[in-house]
Amino acid sequence: MPSGLVELLTWDTAFWGVRAARLHVSNGDEFDAADRACADDNIRWASVLVPHSNAPLLNSAVRRGFDVVDTRITLVRSLVDLSVRTQFDLAGVGDIAQISEIAATAFRVSRFFVDPHLDDSACELFYETWVRNSFNGEMADATVVSRHDGSVDGFMTLRSRPDHTASLPLVATRSDRRGQGVGRRLLSDALSWLADQGATTVDVVTQLSNIAAVRLYESAGFQITDAGFWLHRWY
Repeated sequence: MPSGLVELLTWDTAFWGVRAARLHVSNGDEFDAADRACADDNIRWASVLVPHSNAPLLNSAVRRGFDVVDTRITLVRSLVDLSVRTQFDLAGVGDIAQISEIAATAFRVSRFFVDPHLDDSACELFYETWVRNSFNGEMADATVVSRHDGSVDGFMTLRSRPDHTASLPLVATRSDRRGQGVGRRLLSDALSWLADQGATTVDVVTQLSNIAAVRLYESAGFQITDAGFWLHRWY
């Protein structure tokens, strides 16, 4: 494969059962080279993230048969000025089953569910697996939860980095508890835990179409710093 242009996604390939790759291209010539490499290496599914400011690259992708499956945004908040700390509730292994059940159906607007080539039941299992991997340190460092009547009604996975930045990889609320302040409580708890770990900034990625999530983060002091388009092509 051309060096740096095509990244074989080994975990995704194993999970979805097809050879999957991500393209790292910045112009049409690189797109052509990566496209040929995918064909030569029997790549079945390729994805590319195009910055919102690069309209020529977006046009190049569409002309080559890529479909837009997601408009993603990144929001960032400083934790240096976090004055209010809350008593967070960290999930334990006994909570995995309930959290997995919430995760299975919580991310319907994600690019995986949007892609018609991917079966919904497989997408549900994808997020369940992601959650379970969050408890072994592979995908997260901790998970804060909200409880109602003894049951988990929402969760947020947390990831800290050596440079004192952090992220919120997965955020979800049980369907019958949405609109009742669960997300706001979870976010407050998550920021408190991360600040205690020494994080100075935190970022989160979500879909622009997820209006409720965007409003939640903006109300908590997050600001949009980046946007881009996810595109998929099936060969």
